Amino acid sequence: MIKKYFSTLKQHFDKWDNYALLLWSFFVSACNALYTGPDQFWDNLNYHIYNAYAALNNRIEMDIIPNGIHAFYNPNADLWYYALVRGLNSYPHLVVLLQSIWFFLCLFFTLKILQSALPKRSFNFLSVLSTSLLFLYAPAIFAWGSMNTGDMFSCSFLIFSLYALFTALQNDTKPHLAWLLVAGASYGISFSLKYTASPFLLAYIVMFCFCFRSFWQWLKSGLWFTVAAVGTFLVTSGWWLYKMYIHFQNPFFPFLNSVFQSPYFAPVDLVDKRFFVGKALWETLFIPFSLLRPYKMNIIEGETRTYLYFAYIFAILILGIYYYQHRHRKTIQTAFTKIWRPLMVFTLTGMVFWIAQFSLVRYAMPLEAVGSILITITLFLCIRGQRKMLLIGFLVGIMSFSQITYKEIRGTAKHLFEMSYTQEGPIDSATPFISGAPDIEDDAVVVLQGWRLSFIIPFLNPKAHYVGGLQPNIEDYDFPEERLDLLGYFSFSPVFFEHKFAPLIHQKIQQASSVYVLMFTYTPELYKEQPIKHYGVQVDPEKCTKIKNNWEGMMLLCKAKKI
Repeated sequence: MIKKYFSTLKQHFDKWDNYALLLWSFFVSACNALYTGPDQFWDNLNYHIYNAYAALNNRIEMDIIPNGIHAFYNPNADLWYYALVRGLNSYPHLVVLLQSIWFFLCLFFTLKILQSALPKRSFNFLSVLSTSLLFLYAPAIFAWGSMNTGDMFSCSFLIFSLYALFTALQNDTKPHLAWLLVAGASYGISFSLKYTASPFLLAYIVMFCFCFRSFWQWLKSGLWFTVAAVGTFLVTSGWWLYKMYIHFQNPFFPFLNSVFQSPYFAPVDLVDKRFFVGKALWETLFIPFSLLRPYKMNIIEGETRTYLYFAYIFAILILGIYYYQHRHRKTIQTAFTKIWRPLMVFTLTGMVFWIAQFSLVRYAMPLEAVGSILITITLFLCIRGQRKMLLIGFLVGIMSFSQITYKEIRGTAKHLFEMSYTQEGPIDSATPFISGAPDIEDDAVVVLQGWRLSFIIPFLNPKAHYVGGLQPNIEDYDFPEERLDLLGYFSFSPVFFEHKFAPLIHQKIQQASSVYVLMFTYTPELYKEQPIKHYGVQVDPEKCTKIKNNWEGMMLLCKAKKI
């Protein structure tokens, strides 16, 4: 019986059909997720958990930006994550596997696109392994594919949209309408999950111009695609757009405020440009080529070094030359028209728009997924001979594993045995999310002093009010050491503090019967000993309770008085 099962399984992998690709993709994503651990990227602690909680429990009327302007980001990508955290917190390894579903789907449809793009004889174990390694060890996917599931969530739907589009174009004379609608709907979901997919919307529009043989076919297909994309976006995000418009007169609040002019935020377009701060002109102009050397970023993404983005462009050039030399072959013409050229255009234009709008490596996952396909196609078309397997394996190995730093390699063995669910080592699977949370009176106001505190709100009294997000005025603090302490503590982008909710926050504090301050134990000492002047409260150090949590360490909840 067992022998027969493995014989059947081997037949699937010999053909590399859908069943084999599903099993392979699941195996890769599960191993990767169990190694990296659960999604505990700081953004999740800062707002992703709270956003879903706030959306599901109508907290907009109760709280005022407890984690800054992030409180109003579209919560669609957070609902899945929040459900896992609240429902399965006692089963961390199960949470990890369920979080990895988006990584699994993204890899699976990346391989399906590869299957359509390569000659049948070339779609084998080596090509699947090549693309998988290039996908897995690309800098954004390797660092954040499992550790920031919101971005991978959006990326998986975008890659599926590309696959559906290429499937719709298999018919030379008439695109398949159902698949075209699926492609549009999938992109609508991708954009709904993360507005950071916007550079790839522009790339998609440009790519669309190269997918059809006639203007009328392009116009008709583009119309159906647009209807499906816009309709799906409105269905999945319309409820949140309506909430934002009703409360703040800007359906995309706090984004696009230069257009909608909400009175609660500065009239600017909220785009994080911290990547460019402190960089020489040539470094900015020559992104992504300037990433060939170790590149220290000014944001949490940390140090990045990669030549894969350069390799994607190089692969596009080689594919263009290859097509020119073999354009008389019908099979090459078909592959180039239907898949190669759209992928090449998507990658080039997507990279340009990504650089212009964000340049945050974390948002480049769709580029890396498509880029892994382009490199594999180039290698399998251009390398011939008996030593093909050895040479391709060597090149892919060098490109993949050189993305990993020595520090990461050194920690691999230790991490594999720990499979840590905390930053301090493994814990018992029954450990509660928080412990020691004190009682808070109904209608009390809790001031969140600092970042990454809002994730604990769903576990506190839902009838209390939570406020935060104010930037301190260092002129209010007398000594240079205090000012330096504050500058270090609030070193994130000042654009997040350009809101105009301060009067509402102060009013809510003044009307409260009791006030608390929530902070970390490593919060600057001046907040524990002197008045927190930008909130108008004074912490009582004799009335502080410690709150333990299995992610971020120790917190303090202190009774406070108004000043």
